[in-house]
Amino acid sequence: SSGINAEWPLRPGGNRGKKKSNTVASQFKESLTSLMQTLSSSNPYFVRCVKPNAQKQANDFRNEMMINQLRYSGMMATVVIRKSGFPVRRLYADFTSRYYPLLASIYTKVDKDKCTLYLSKLDRPKEWQAGKTKIFMKESLENSLEQSRIAILGTAAVMIQKHWRAVMARCVRVCVCVCVCV
Repeated sequence: SSGINAEWPLRPGGNRGKKKSNTVASQFKESLTSLMQTLSSSNPYFVRCVKPNAQKQANDFRNEMMINQLRYSGMMATVVIRKSGFPVRRLYADFTSRYYPLLASIYTKVDKDKCTLYLSKLDRPKEWQAGKTKIFMKESLENSLEQSRIAILGTAAVMIQKHWRAVMARCVRVCVCVCVCV
């Protein structure tokens, strides 16, 4: 025997049930984890840290101070430029995978050609531009593409449900006929 009993506590009273002290490092880690979860759940164009108040107190937001920081850093001007230009920017591969139901009638293997052919058929030339690796679109064009995509997928879902129900009805009918005949 080593002379130390494994059940013997290291401190009098044991260390069970005690909470770890909340250190600055653990607070920072929790805050960073929360921020990363928020960022991963959204699709941000920019990430900019601003001080919410002069005292740096949690959950105390001073709108005037934050707006001034965003204005002086050039973020407000950047937002205006993005809104007036082409705020939606997608890689060609992302565009073709997202809007595949709309592009199914275009038979070409090159993503860029598929995107430009489809968008040129829409007759909305001022709402999109093709770059080297990305397609640039206005918000209104993306919204109409999304609505068309949702409508096509909804129709496809109804068709799948219809065929599945027909197959199940035939199976039940065959089972009933077998039971009656036996």
